[in-house]
Amino acid sequence: MPDLTNARVVVVGAGVFGLSTAWHLSKKGYKNVSVLDGQDLPSRHYSPDLGSKSASADINKVFRASYGEQVHYQRLAYESQTVWLQWNDEIARSAPSDLPPGLGTDDTLVDLCGMLRLSATDRLSAHEQATLRNFAAAGTRAQQFSLQDAEDRRHAFEDPKWKARYCVLGDPATEGAKASVGVLDSTAGFVLMGKACLWLYHLCRKAGVKFVLGEDGKVTKFLTAKTATIQKIIGVKTVAGEHPADLVIVATGAFTPLLVPQTAPSATATAGSLITYQLPQDRPDLWDRFAPERFPVIIWGSEGLQRNGLYILPRTKEGLVKFGFRGTKFTNLEQPEASTPVYPESVPALAAKIVDDTIDGFFPELKDIPVQSTRLCWYTDGPGDEFLVDYVPGYAGLFVATCGSGHGAKHMPMLGKYIVEIIEGKDTPFNQFWKWKDGGERPSNIIDLKDA
Repeated sequence: MPDLTNARVVVVGAGVFGLSTAWHLSKKGYKNVSVLDGQDLPSRHYSPDLGSKSASADINKVFRASYGEQVHYQRLAYESQTVWLQWNDEIARSAPSDLPPGLGTDDTLVDLCGMLRLSATDRLSAHEQATLRNFAAAGTRAQQFSLQDAEDRRHAFEDPKWKARYCVLGDPATEGAKASVGVLDSTAGFVLMGKACLWLYHLCRKAGVKFVLGEDGKVTKFLTAKTATIQKIIGVKTVAGEHPADLVIVATGAFTPLLVPQTAPSATATAGSLITYQLPQDRPDLWDRFAPERFPVIIWGSEGLQRNGLYILPRTKEGLVKFGFRGTKFTNLEQPEASTPVYPESVPALAAKIVDDTIDGFFPELKDIPVQSTRLCWYTDGPGDEFLVDYVPGYAGLFVATCGSGHGAKHMPMLGKYIVEIIEGKDTPFNQFWKWKDGGERPSNIIDLKDA
């Protein structure tokens, strides 16, 4: 692999994958890195409320290392957790004038409030059992509190902060408890995603990465030069002009199959459903109830359960409580070449009903609380929920970093390190999982929007 540190590198996409890649390129000494994006996400603070349409532009995302047998992601999550906590400290110690607009010294990027993973059956799933075995191997089993294990219950009750979260739905040991099977993971929590992207954009700028955003950064085609043996990508064209490059890295999330059709057999744009509630200022009881100091992330994960794939995040400091649902994923196949993201004003009725039923059964105090927003959040799913990080076969100088599959955001601090190593032709713990795929088994829980 030739030395690319002095090469012109264009990263297409200013979301999680693109920012992390650009930052790690700069950390390794790459001197000529540009990031292009058709949206000016930083000026909108990566906020969906300000019109940002990107999976990376979200108020919060789940942080977890619970991955069953996919131990490579467990390790990457814990590796990233260390950096998240370092960034919390760095922001707190910064002078306000040294932070980008939209980020303050009182902002934290990760909150390890815990995550309650629930089952509807009378036993833990095979996935959960594998997770606990692999946590034991990693030395974090003692930080997991099984709801039906007397010894775990004793340990949870020894610490008031975990007792409150352990019993957030009532003491599981009591008769008729709403939740009796599951695990409270005290190493998990959530990431304030929009602020995290804003912070990493800030670090990229400080490191010398150049950004072309908005209409001027919208890529319309690749610049090519055909040799006797292969097609070579020599840059990209935008509405504002050409950007020559020795390497083009496409990290455009759900839009990747549209820009690089070769990824379509293994990369499918699917939408999750988000419904966010605004707690009223005059309801301190609700602000206290859903505060991350007492309310963990909650996720239902039992296969076959109607509520499978539903998750709830504690309130933000603005009083927003978010419900997300990916138990059923939605595609938009109006164009034959690939599922294309669209942004209707409401989520599908199926997702709304599951959220309503959950509120009725578990959180009736939210029944009369106004909905602040609903939206579809578009990801790109890969076979087995594995990322796709590799060169595009048949094209020199074209690389893709995509297929976050709904779980890429938590890895942002360290993701780019391994993307860059794969670009450089090095062996990593992830090459075998992230390599190029010409297809693969698709999830069974996908419905097209026209059929929803």
